[in-house]
Amino acid sequence: MFPYHSLDDFLAELEELGELKRIRAEIDAKYDLSGMSKVLGDHGGPAVICENMKANLDIPMLTWAFGSWKRTCMALGTETRDEAIAKVLHAVENESEWLDPVMVESGPCKEIIIGEDEIDLWKQLPAIWGGELEHNAYITQGLTISKDPETGIRNAGCYRHAFLDVRPETNEPYPEELQKRHFASFVAPGANHCGEHLGKMNGKPLEVAIAVGLDPTVMMTGGAGIRYGADELALAGCLRGKPVELVKCETVDLEVPASAHFVIEGELYDPFIDPAEFGPFGEFFGYTLRASFGGAKCRVKCITRRKEALWPMVVETHQPPNYEHAYWINVMETASLYAIRKWVNHIKKIVIPVPPGNMHNSLVIVQIGHKPYAHFAKQVMRAVWSMKPGMWAKCILVVGPEVDPDNMGEIMVALQNNVQPAEDITIYKDMPAIHGWDPSVCGLPNPMPLQMLETGQSQVGIDATIKVPERIDGFSDPLPRRTTASKELEQRVYNKLKDELGLP
Repeated sequence: MFPYHSLDDFLAELEELGELKRIRAEIDAKYDLSGMSKVLGDHGGPAVICENMKANLDIPMLTWAFGSWKRTCMALGTETRDEAIAKVLHAVENESEWLDPVMVESGPCKEIIIGEDEIDLWKQLPAIWGGELEHNAYITQGLTISKDPETGIRNAGCYRHAFLDVRPETNEPYPEELQKRHFASFVAPGANHCGEHLGKMNGKPLEVAIAVGLDPTVMMTGGAGIRYGADELALAGCLRGKPVELVKCETVDLEVPASAHFVIEGELYDPFIDPAEFGPFGEFFGYTLRASFGGAKCRVKCITRRKEALWPMVVETHQPPNYEHAYWINVMETASLYAIRKWVNHIKKIVIPVPPGNMHNSLVIVQIGHKPYAHFAKQVMRAVWSMKPGMWAKCILVVGPEVDPDNMGEIMVALQNNVQPAEDITIYKDMPAIHGWDPSVCGLPNPMPLQMLETGQSQVGIDATIKVPERIDGFSDPLPRRTTASKELEQRVYNKLKDELGLP
């Protein structure tokens, strides 16, 4: 039961509730995971442990653990999505309640230790591919831990790391040393918090530890859009109601969750490698594109692991119906966006629709409870775009208190009845930091180095609130009224027809 001490505790409860199935069918490392995610998503499938992986290493693969609202809410100890968002929001806004991790002498992640001289990634870690057009096998569900070299404050984030096999552009093998001991890591200065750490190293290597197979609450905090300099593991402690237990790494000056199934210790260097090193890869927009920004090389120095270990994997690309971690990313980013209420009043509710209705956080719907002055919606838009979890929002839609932001029918009515396009739609051009893998900009020249910083893209804000006082004059009706039956009239007619029509 929640709080879970480890991934194993979470999976045991899922299995007891029928939310986890173990399968013996042979699953190919290339590219069965993608097909499995499609099947599980289409049919509302359970979490799955594949016990017979046809891969380079005989280790069971876990997938779809977070592939439903039920399992995502279980991971946070709540019943519903709204409760989960409220719980994360409370934790994010009350840092005084965060629980610092505690150190322990050892843990299951130390049962096997593989030293630097023995490292061969293709023999010691499962290499599993996602989409059929992807060139590389990736680590897709690991928590990358690093420290700010100036403050020593820890960061824990979810970043991909690619095995190196052959060069995508030439199909020539990488040198043996790179294949055996190096990843290409999706970490670059300016792109994420770990990248900020790397940028502060002035060309020196940055120590990192990649933890795989974690207590679900700890894993989920890696996707929280909290401020730079805040410790995600302390936030996880608050959400769990008990501190995260950490152990010291063997070769780097970092600490990692003691219950992890794998820990990969290493150092990032060469932060501006050619984006072509990553090869084509699937992204949450649902397309397979070449990388649009460089990353870093990661030299692996040590691997520690459990004897009986699992390898969690997700498919990053939206397929549809969903990619697995759309649910928990949605909870974390939605809760983080509520921080705009600190400086913008009257925010009632924020909704980021879950795929397939939305790609990641491309669309953000903000409901306001009161409009204190004309064009207030534009202030709301600017506030959302100023925040890390909102900066990639391609479209921000602001609605009033009469519109349920979870009801697409009501939103469409608001778009039709409350919006004059020339007056109420704001478009910003040449905006930096928009997501570089948006397929609507695929026509840009290739290769696309630093595309999302150099080219700029556009964002749109739509004010779908009732326009009072923006367009009121002596002949205006200040509050158009919907033509619909009152609740009382509806109930009265229902009572008359219930028996004759066999209504429930």
